[in-house]
Amino acid sequence: MMTLPRRRADLPGRPEIYWIAFSPDKIQKYMYVGVPEGLPWTVERETGKPISAFGHHGTMAGQFGLHDMAVDSKGNLFIGEAGGHRVQKFKAVGKD
Repeated sequence: MMTLPRRRADLPGRPEIYWIAFSPDKIQKYMYVGVPEGLPWTVERETGKPISAFGHHGTMAGQFGLHDMAVDSKGNLFIGEAGGHRVQKFKAVGKD
């Protein structure tokens, strides 16, 4: 079982994981985990340890209402939004 800390303590209920994508390296060291709050987390796959989360909920560049995620072979993260009718690309930086 994996749990992630809340980015916003004022939200009711427990955080649930809705989307998962894996890093493109051979051992898939990281998972990119989407939660209903709309922010993706980077998590160590083997330990479940949260590494970081980024972004803000909204409709401007860099903000999103996370609906789906995918990772390409270069490690770039793509976030799709149903309400915003768009896909945003977040370039991978600082990879191992």
